[in-house]
Amino acid sequence: MSATPAPRLDFVSSPAIRYFFAVAEAGSFRGAAEQTGIAASAIHRQVRLLEKQIGVELLVRGRRRDGVKLTSAGELLLYRVRLATHQVSVALQEIEEIRGAASGKVSVVTTDALAQDVFSLFLPEFTRQQPNIRVEMQILDRRRLIDALVENQVDVALCFDLPIRVGFRTLAEFQMKSSALVPVGHPLAEKASTTLGECAQYPLALPIEGDNLRGILNQIQTASRIRPRFVLSTNSFLMMRNAVAADMAISIQTRLRGAFANTDPRLVYVPLKDSIARYSNLTCCVPAGRQLTPEAGLFLARLLEALHRELGKHPPF
Repeated sequence: MSATPAPRLDFVSSPAIRYFFAVAEAGSFRGAAEQTGIAASAIHRQVRLLEKQIGVELLVRGRRRDGVKLTSAGELLLYRVRLATHQVSVALQEIEEIRGAASGKVSVVTTDALAQDVFSLFLPEFTRQQPNIRVEMQILDRRRLIDALVENQVDVALCFDLPIRVGFRTLAEFQMKSSALVPVGHPLAEKASTTLGECAQYPLALPIEGDNLRGILNQIQTASRIRPRFVLSTNSFLMMRNAVAADMAISIQTRLRGAFANTDPRLVYVPLKDSIARYSNLTCCVPAGRQLTPEAGLFLARLLEALHRELGKHPPF
């Protein structure tokens, strides 16, 4: 013989639970009516409905249907309702702390292009939700950004092409597509895709001397057998964008997805067929030895939520 299934949570009347709790706490329907401002007859009907729904008596009514005693089932339900009420109170308190009481400072490092593409959209919404948290943001090139992470000087870093190494922890990584960035009307602008060899035919604006520049130049020379001509090297990706918009050069950059995508009408991103190692991997990191403050943890949680929403999922770490 199968057991009678328990009533579904959505079937049990929540007002009835509330009125049962009031009667059990007050010890009578009259007392519950005084505390809630609801007529005793209405409370009585709701408790009867609850007993009918769950199929067991919860209260032993007095002769005048005023004073009550709990049955064993009623005592069990009261115990569980008290636990649930306490948990809801704790949750509401925690939500209030998150919503308005958080205060302090969060230190962030990123590049100029990501400050414009990501944080110019993310920060206004975050500061509206958390007006008491001050965000201290530094714009650094990749090398100095890595130093700040390893030396435990910041809370959060967002950057392209970060290595996986001791000194910081990668929390999320998003694989983007490397592109040739060209001005509107450029010969490459109408192509569905291009190669580094084709890019070598035009003046280039590339990252300043370092691993990125050497790697790209070596790949271009290998692919085209042409010594590339670059007219600008800088640690500012925004400066490179401006050089492209002015038809001074083309560049190798990454366009984010969703709301974070650069929409400058002067620029066209042409996907590269070539793979450039980790050049277009966007990484969110924290220092390995730094204990995040509650406000930094809150900032990081909101940032990762926004990145996942706009850029999609990332491989787990």
